[in-house]
Amino acid sequence: MHCRRSINFKYSMHLVIILVQSLHT
Repeated sequence: MHCRRSINFKYSMHLVIILVQSLHT
Protein backbone atom coordinates (compact mmCIF):
# COMPACT_ATOMS: atom_id res chain seq x y z
CA MET A 1 0.00 0.00 0.00
CA HIS A 2 2.69 2.46 0.99
CA CYS A 3 4.65 1.69 -2.15
CA ARG A 4 1.60 2.17 -4.32
CA ARG A 5 0.85 5.52 -2.70
CA SER A 6 4.44 6.65 -3.17
CA ILE A 7 4.35 5.75 -6.87
CA ASN A 8 1.03 7.56 -7.28
CA PHE A 9 2.45 10.68 -5.63
CA LYS A 10 5.58 10.54 -7.79
CA TYR A 11 3.46 10.13 -10.93
CA SER A 12 1.26 13.08 -9.99
CA MET A 13 4.31 15.23 -9.36
CA HIS A 14 5.71 14.23 -12.76
CA LEU A 15 2.48 15.26 -14.48
CA VAL A 16 2.44 18.60 -12.65
CA ILE A 17 6.03 19.31 -13.73
CA ILE A 18 5.18 18.56 -17.36
CA LEU A 19 2.12 20.78 -17.11
CA VAL A 20 4.13 23.67 -15.64
CA GLN A 21 6.82 23.32 -18.30
CA SER A 22 4.13 23.29 -20.99
CA LEU A 23 2.63 26.51 -19.66
CA HIS A 24 6.02 28.20 -19.41
CA THR A 25 6.82 27.27 -23.00
